[in-house]
Amino acid sequence: MNTLRTRPLAPLLALSLVFGVGCRAQSVDQTVGQARSDIVASAFALERYADGASTRTFTQASIQQYAAALRASAATLRGSAAGTKEAAAVADARSVLAALSAGITKDAARSAASRLRADAAKLSGT
Repeated sequence: MNTLRTRPLAPLLALSLVFGVGCRAQSVDQTVGQARSDIVASAFALERYADGASTRTFTQASIQQYAAALRASAATLRGSAAGTKEAAAVADARSVLAALSAGITKDAARSAASRLRADAAKLSGT
């Protein structure tokens, strides 16, 4: 009688493990997608500033927000099964934005935007 009670639990346990792994992979994909979006948006903000279409104050505030979001994404990716390519691209984008935290020039904005676009391209294949 004891085996009858445990047998129905075995398939449920197997299903929960399968769906749990699937949900974790989806969560990693969502985190990578969000990081890519933040990287592209920060590149766009820097390009607008370099073209004179945005103020330094607005761009600086935007960059700080994207940097904070990328910090959260990087922490999530470190604790997950994300690939090293994705983690490296997010880390590089974070370092680009950190270098701009002291101040932004138009030339630095152009160069940083280009580098950020390259990092976003590395995340596109995931």
